[in-house]
Amino acid sequence: MARILVTSDIYSESQYFVDEIPKANQFQISSDFKNMPGSKMLNAARVLHALGNNVEIRGLVGDDQEGALMLEKIKAWGFNIDNIQKKEGEKTGHIVVITDKSGNSSVTLYQGVNTQLTPDNIFPHKTDLHQYDFVYTGTHLPLGTLYEIVERCNLEKVKVFIDFPNKQKEVDLTRLENADYIVPNRQEAELMLGIRIHDIEDAKKALNLLRERIDGTIIITLDKEGCITFEKGKTDPKYYETTLVNGGDATGSGDIFRAKLVSELAKGIELDIAIKNSLKLATESVKIVGVDETLKSLDYKSSW
Repeated sequence: MARILVTSDIYSESQYFVDEIPKANQFQISSDFKNMPGSKMLNAARVLHALGNNVEIRGLVGDDQEGALMLEKIKAWGFNIDNIQKKEGEKTGHIVVITDKSGNSSVTLYQGVNTQLTPDNIFPHKTDLHQYDFVYTGTHLPLGTLYEIVERCNLEKVKVFIDFPNKQKEVDLTRLENADYIVPNRQEAELMLGIRIHDIEDAKKALNLLRERIDGTIIITLDKEGCITFEKGKTDPKYYETTLVNGGDATGSGDIFRAKLVSELAKGIELDIAIKNSLKLATESVKIVGVDETLKSLDYKSSW
């Protein structure tokens, strides 16, 4: 069983389901509503846990009603919440997700106390990092905190996997050159590099630009087109196609892909097979509507 540390931002997430995402000054009636602890990192933690890994979450909530409720729900999912700290006088973050009948979503984010997550919050005990097989982290953190995590992981020889939910334009990629896995999606890579990725050839060009600054394995996810990788030590990128699913709900599918990938890699499965298995699980997830329902209902124990 792999031991994985997830440095998570924690939000009270509200998801609304509508026929069409409203534009400015438009009104839509929601057919359903869900509220739960949310973030890309929490989604990944839930998947990693469901896949049988020993997962520890470290993060912050405010000392408000939302924070208390989020801790209660995270504990009910089976996680130890001892290292999720409650910060006095601060507000818990909040996300509003609006999902249309085609499975597309708009997201509005209030970061709250998540902007204050420091290395000391994540590593309260200076010597405990070596016990983990992977650290799953991302640009949701203050960038100084992220850079220090990468440095500490390198020193302790712990693999680090980085997602890019925000701050794509601000991140200094040279500070991440020794990260083991860099995994933005298409839109995130576009913002990081200041280019447009219209097709697979554009994605290959983006990988080559990233390779100039990153030594580790780079993966760009391409929505319904699968993903493209530039493995550490290889000389050329490789494209992986996925099965097209019409309709459904793609919200969270990228988090599911990343978490499955980390779980496979932590088992020692080679990258090529790990990516194919991860794309299969992510594709299955699109068939289920609602992030919470998806994470609860996926068949994690299949033979993939």
